[in-house]
Amino acid sequence: MNWMSVIAKTYMTITKTNIEDLFDELWPGMLYAHGHKLNCLTQLNSIQNYFKKNLYHNILLKNLCSLEGIGITIGTGLIWSVYPDIRVPFDKYTLTFALQKKIISSDKVSERYVLYSESIKRFCDEYTIDERPYTIKDFVREAWVELEDSEFLAEPK
Repeated sequence: MNWMSVIAKTYMTITKTNIEDLFDELWPGMLYAHGHKLNCLTQLNSIQNYFKKNLYHNILLKNLCSLEGIGITIGTGLIWSVYPDIRVPFDKYTLTFALQKKIISSDKVSERYVLYSESIKRFCDEYTIDERPYTIKDFVREAWVELEDSEFLAEPK
C-alpha cells in the first residue's frame, strides 16, 4: 500500500472528534453550537455513511444537507473537518468575507462548493502568517474577527 492510499483512507472517515472540534474549536460562538453538535453526533452513523461513499464533495454536501438539521453551513463544516487543507466551512462570516474580497462571486455555495473552496485555498496559498502558511482555518478566524460586529452578513445558499 502506498502512502497516497493511506492518506485517502485516513481522510475518508469522519469521527466524533472531528465534530467536537468543529463546534468546540472553530465555531464555539456559533448560535446553538451545542445543539448542532449534538444533532451531528446523534446522526454520526448516517454522516459517516455519506463520507464512506467517497463522493465528489458537491454531491457529499447535497447528501449531508438531506439529513435533519444539517444545512449548508453545518454540511460544509463537516466536510472541512475531514479535509481542512482543501475545503472551507462556509459560515456567514466566511462567506461574506470571501465575497467582500471578491474571491468568490455569489452566495450559491451549494452549487459551487468545490470551486469556491479551491478559490479560497488559492487565496490562502498566497500569504503567510508568523512565517507559516496562511490556512483556511486562519481565513475563517480572520473573517469572524473582521465581521463580528457587521450588520450585513450573507447566508450560504
